[in-house]
Amino acid sequence: MAKPLFRFFNRIHIFLYRRTAGRLGGRIQGLRVLLLSTTGRRSGKERTVPLGFFEDGGAWVITASNAGFDVHPGWFFNLRSDSRVRVEVAGKVSPAHAQIVDGEERARLWNRLISQSPGYARYEKSTRRVIPLVALHPVAWPGPGLKLAAHTDGGSPQDRRVAAGFSLRGSGGFDGAERCVVLRRR
Repeated sequence: MAKPLFRFFNRIHIFLYRRTAGRLGGRIQGLRVLLLSTTGRRSGKERTVPLGFFEDGGAWVITASNAGFDVHPGWFFNLRSDSRVRVEVAGKVSPAHAQIVDGEERARLWNRLISQSPGYARYEKSTRRVIPLVALHPVAWPGPGLKLAAHTDGGSPQDRRVAAGFSLRGSGGFDGAERCVVLRRR
């Protein structure tokens, strides 16, 4: 029962966040919120979750805390399988590359996280796993010279090819009404 209820509230959070460009649902535990979209490692479907973040050196840093449970969240497994993600912050959408942070860099970023949002220290104490930190590095959108090889009227554009080795992937519209297209390098 808990999982369907959690998914329901996540959907409401995402809807409100997108509808208000982050004015509603834009903070979690003292951190700003972004929407992370990954590709399901088994389903191939786009999955979106709201996550707290802070910025470091031009990257958005997120944590795979999963509320201190002893298993990583599903989105973490998805980005380990495919590091190409999409990030939405306050109405602005960017493609990004996810990098799992480790070693001294993780320790430095974890200390920053705890200083900004002390609740994450409780998560660390309640789990046996090392809670991963992930840096999301923005990447440039493909240049304007690319021609799309698929329509965006709600059809299934999966696996259709476009110029310069990009694939076209469809996703729900950012305002809930339009269909949008995301280009990802193959």
